[in-house]
Amino acid sequence: MALLERAAEGLSRSRIRLFEQHSIDADWVCSIEEKPEREDIMESFVSKFNRFQDMLGDKLLPVLLAWKGEHRGAFIDNLNRAERLGLVASASQWMEARSLRNRLVHEYMVDAEEFAQSLRLANELSQMLLQTWKNIQAYVENSHAAE
Repeated sequence: MALLERAAEGLSRSRIRLFEQHSIDADWVCSIEEKPEREDIMESFVSKFNRFQDMLGDKLLPVLLAWKGEHRGAFIDNLNRAERLGLVASASQWMEARSLRNRLVHEYMVDAEEFAQSLRLANELSQMLLQTWKNIQAYVENSHAAE
């Protein structure tokens, strides 16, 4: 859990550095070549966004579901179970975050406006991921308190 907490804090910090200090649009994306520090900030956010959703969805959710006696299955089935438990606000939003992966890694080289839109969407979805982490923490604490 400590590793996930550090990952959540890292995602939060990189999200703040990128979105609270910059207006992300096509011009900002195009300026990356002239201002390499922008690329570093953007890549930090993208990396942390992808890693955090992997840690939560691929690693923690299956373990958590098994701990609660739930059947573990395919990724989408685990998300749907987590949504029913109130851990995930929306399985479809999570799948949208998952589909951003390749676009965030490769798209800025092709279409600056589309990449800027993908970054802004990732910002919104990162907040959903961070809330999921808080929901999981509360769920685990309440489960331990009930035992």
